[in-house]
Amino acid sequence: MANTYVDYTATAAQTDFAFSFPYLEDSHVVVEIDGVVKTITTHYTIATSPSKIVLTSGATAGQVVRVRRDSNADGSNPFVDFTNGSVLTEDELDKSYLHNLYLNEEIGELNETSLQKAVGGTQWDAKNLRILNVADPTGLQDAATKTYTDGQISANIHGLGTSPVKQTFTGDGSDTEFTFSTDITLGDDTAYEVAIDGVLQEPTVAYAINATTNKITFTSPPPNTSKVVIIPRGHTQPIGAGSTVAGNVAVTGNVSATGNVSATGNVTATGNVVASGNVTAVDVTASGDVAVGDDLTVTDDASVGGNLAVTGNTTSVDVTASGDISVGDDLTVTDDASVGGDLAVTGKLTTTGNVGVGTGTPASPLHVEGNAQANKSTIAASQSVILKASSSSRAANFGLYGVASENGVGFINWHSADGTAYRLWQDNTGKLRTSTSDSDIGTTGGTLIGAVQKYASGYATSHGSVTVANGSTHTITHNLGTTDVQVKIYVSPILDTGANTQEVTNAFDASGNYFGAIVTGLTATTCTVQLADSGYVDFADTGTGTGTAFTSKYINVVVIG
Repeated sequence: MANTYVDYTATAAQTDFAFSFPYLEDSHVVVEIDGVVKTITTHYTIATSPSKIVLTSGATAGQVVRVRRDSNADGSNPFVDFTNGSVLTEDELDKSYLHNLYLNEEIGELNETSLQKAVGGTQWDAKNLRILNVADPTGLQDAATKTYTDGQISANIHGLGTSPVKQTFTGDGSDTEFTFSTDITLGDDTAYEVAIDGVLQEPTVAYAINATTNKITFTSPPPNTSKVVIIPRGHTQPIGAGSTVAGNVAVTGNVSATGNVSATGNVTATGNVVASGNVTAVDVTASGDVAVGDDLTVTDDASVGGNLAVTGNTTSVDVTASGDISVGDDLTVTDDASVGGDLAVTGKLTTTGNVGVGTGTPASPLHVEGNAQANKSTIAASQSVILKASSSSRAANFGLYGVASENGVGFINWHSADGTAYRLWQDNTGKLRTSTSDSDIGTTGGTLIGAVQKYASGYATSHGSVTVANGSTHTITHNLGTTDVQVKIYVSPILDTGANTQEVTNAFDASGNYFGAIVTGLTATTCTVQLADSGYVDFADTGTGTGTAFTSKYINVVVIG
């Protein structure tokens, strides 16, 4: 552990920084902030018990503060100066010794933190530490920074990072060498287009480029007064067909290959990714389009800012496209698929996650934001178009069926909380019916619409369909609540087991009001309705008009609030 300095990463407005090393004078305690030496009394002071330096102005969060000892090894101004014949005091001798001790400690620690050669070798040993503040290389054997290396790789993959700049020269019939007016970075002859009087010159054969000296040298001197034009290539340069990168492929422009693009890491492009063969990577991210002539295999996510078009199979964890997704074979997604435009799959679409159409955050296995349409021109007797809930154990699960059968044209099916099935269906005669049966319903089953009952909360259980024999009476009590209501009461018969229909010729309540009139101003909690074949309700056989052909009739009462 260092005993001549201590380092801190400052918090916001921090002023106090403790240290424990001994020192001879206050001026020997030096403070550096982010490598800049500060001045004692101006920028900091020294406090004791305990020892610490106090900044006159608090440090900024994240600044590196070093408090170190510098015992001032100044040979022209020694810390202790003995004279002939003087008395050697203990204090002076101690100071002289400590000064030398402290200087040796400081030199030793500086030596430990310096770059040294490996033991027994001639190579510099950085001890697995990064080297900071390195200048860009100029010589062939200079060390290169990450920024410089990345720039050279990028330039060789997709061309110069700047727009092409035309440079012109005039031949004199003797000179073969010309110097560029601006520095160049690429020494590859094929990185430039060179023409003499409009005639394109062949790289390497007709000329050579030297990026170190910024010169072009022709094999033969350009003719006298000829115009020499040199243009660096600024467009993208394709990745070689079938190339494999053991890491990431990151391109500021386009990725284009006539074969395969394969990376053990990620493929990232701010433009398009185009390959006539396969594309294989951990992640594929493109701000533009992704077009693959064969298979696209992504072990993690595929994110496309434009369209995704794959002739073969597509396999990925997540697939996200702002535009269209077109797959010529199978599309397999193990997590979520999000499509901003159209989704076209010739083969199978398989996903264990959610598919979002018109939404980037699908909340269910199929999430459609907008309209959905399913068309089939002909549905055979054994076929159905079904949108159905997965379980009948939940309340209000809803299913929409389109069924072609001999008994039903179509129906809507739903379930109650206890699993009971309910249907609203149209029979093959055109009548609309309801049923609580989940089985096939014949033309005589169910309840005809028009005779359906409407019940409100709190109604007595005695209401509903009742049997009224000829000559008998029946009372139905309805709970109307505690507030004034407006009630319309009417009666209609429905079919019994016979084929004839009945009609109500006289229908009145107990107060003599006609069933069809509006009853208002009711403040009581109940309303009593009496139904009787004698006097109030008269059934007439539409065939005979005698009113005596049937012994019982089914009456429905509907209360409309």
